[in-house]
Amino acid sequence: MFEHCYIDSNGNPGNDDVATTLQALKEKVSQLPPSSNDAVGRDDAFAQVFGEDKNGRVRMYGLGVTPSDKWGNAPSRSTCQRIVMEQKAAISKMEEKFAEQDQQLKDQAKELVELKAMVCQQQNSGSKTGGSINSTSSNHVSKPPIGARSLQEGDWVDIFSLFDPTKCLAIGRLQGIDPSKVVGGQSLGPCWCEILVQIVVERSEQLIRPYGLLQTIEDALGAPIAWPLKLIKIHED
Repeated sequence: MFEHCYIDSNGNPGNDDVATTLQALKEKVSQLPPSSNDAVGRDDAFAQVFGEDKNGRVRMYGLGVTPSDKWGNAPSRSTCQRIVMEQKAAISKMEEKFAEQDQQLKDQAKELVELKAMVCQQQNSGSKTGGSINSTSSNHVSKPPIGARSLQEGDWVDIFSLFDPTKCLAIGRLQGIDPSKVVGGQSLGPCWCEILVQIVVERSEQLIRPYGLLQTIEDALGAPIAWPLKLIKIHED
């Protein structure tokens, strides 16, 4: 290709530099073993005379051809399309997961707001009735369904999650519901109880009222915690 481009129709080189280069190429080719083929490569006769290709182009191959295209292990078009599709699918799954987690956070925040509203409503109701809640016997925790006995201090109880009321987090002993009782530096208040955690089921669940070093159900093993009355029930076993 070089010879075809740089000699005239009579076979004469265009200038002395072309003549010198053509002579060097012919000498390199003449040194090859008999019947051998100077295959195109990074170390062929042409490369030995002209030196390595510069970044971004390969000599004699026209525009747009780079060394990595010619000499590297560049993936095929179908392979590139497959890689792009796999990446798009992975990104789509990540976006779906983020959206799901975002919705879970919104649902949890909504439940927390509802719980706070319930506690405030109970506190307002208690103050309007002249403190009747405070006078409730500590041995009687909540009104049970007809035919079922009421909760009492010392009962084994199941502790359920605020975010999933069907999920049991732990088993403990009911210590009482006196609203003035202080647990973790805060009074229980109405509709809350004190529980001594004895058996942990869901280790990583966050406490509703964390205090000190107690942040999760696992941290509270053997310690008292405050928990809403509506999220406990008598342990049947």
